[in-house]
Amino acid sequence: MALPDELFEEILLRLPPDEPACLLRASAVCKPWRRRLSDPKHLRLLHARHGRPPLLGFLHNLFESRIPCFVPTTASGSFPLAVPDQLDWSVIDCRHGRALLFAQGHLLVWDPITGSQRRVPAPAQFKGGYANGAVVCAADGGRRGGPFRVVFVFHHTLQGGSVMSACVYSSEETGGGAWTEPASLDRPHACYPTTKPSVLVGNSRVYFLCGEQHTFTLEYDLERRSLAKVDLPPPDTTAAWTSAVLMPTENNRLGVAAVVESSLHLWSRDVGANGDAGWVLTGVMDIHNLLPIAAFLASWTVKVIGFAEEANTVFLCTFAGVFTIELESDRVGKVYATKTGELSFAQVGSCYESLFPFSSFYIPGALTTGKQVAAPGGGGGTLYVIGPNLLQEVNSSSLTEN
Repeated sequence: MALPDELFEEILLRLPPDEPACLLRASAVCKPWRRRLSDPKHLRLLHARHGRPPLLGFLHNLFESRIPCFVPTTASGSFPLAVPDQLDWSVIDCRHGRALLFAQGHLLVWDPITGSQRRVPAPAQFKGGYANGAVVCAADGGRRGGPFRVVFVFHHTLQGGSVMSACVYSSEETGGGAWTEPASLDRPHACYPTTKPSVLVGNSRVYFLCGEQHTFTLEYDLERRSLAKVDLPPPDTTAAWTSAVLMPTENNRLGVAAVVESSLHLWSRDVGANGDAGWVLTGVMDIHNLLPIAAFLASWTVKVIGFAEEANTVFLCTFAGVFTIELESDRVGKVYATKTGELSFAQVGSCYESLFPFSSFYIPGALTTGKQVAAPGGGGGTLYVIGPNLLQEVNSSSLTEN
């Protein structure tokens, strides 16, 4: 006797979205289950049920080979879809299910799950040098495959002076997209964008860490198309800001996370009734009580190297590897462990100077997100489904009709 549709859907919605392997096994039970899991309606219901998409892993740049690498934070493995290798791409942002890559004056908006790509030439005013960027979904709800915007911040020479500029590319513009006119600021001493991840606050403001000691940020307002300089709070030590990341706060304010000695400090930039803005220390977390003793061995400073906006999670680089801390629950996870005979600690610190968390809902191998490839030699038998986390072989005869 078949289950009622409502009960069947409820069972599927209770599968953990942060462990795609469970969804993959469910899709292999029978063809009706596979059809239901690959239905776009099911993905919409996942969004409605679970809210924020789960954290699946992170991208980082492996500088020795100039290839962005994906490190999963689930048990399902890594993406088989290779990053385009025509250029020495570096990942510079990851948000709303898309990654932004940069190389030799070109930007690439890439969906790691579907493999879709869109190359965007850098603004004509950019002639090389320091730059950073952010990718933002242009539609409410972060719909996969929908329109997007790219914010690009860079320094260049204008009328004999050095300035910082930012402009926006919109995929919705007629003719395949176009850049807005740059918004610019006079470039003070040591003012340049760093390679640290940007942060989206609310739906309209993007921030970039800048300066030799990461002592201020650049704010780009997507609605006003304006650029402004925002100073960070005075650090307890200079090293605090060189190992800090930007983050959004619960009330849609700009925040900063940094390690000071053995504590994780959290700041929020609040605006008073008179319009004056100032920084408030909102939390101090003793990470000695959360991380293993091995994380603090040797003369090494624990660094904050990333923040997952949709999971409210910080990433810390330590002597023992890379750890995550969920700020709402204080739950700690290890996503990379150093091993004797592999990477030295200095190499780990170099590889993980910055990382870019990837969050998304998806069904491994689902027809809406993967690509079917005919079995070698043609005919029936094995169906190869390229999903986001593995190259899965599915024997078509094992999928029953009911």
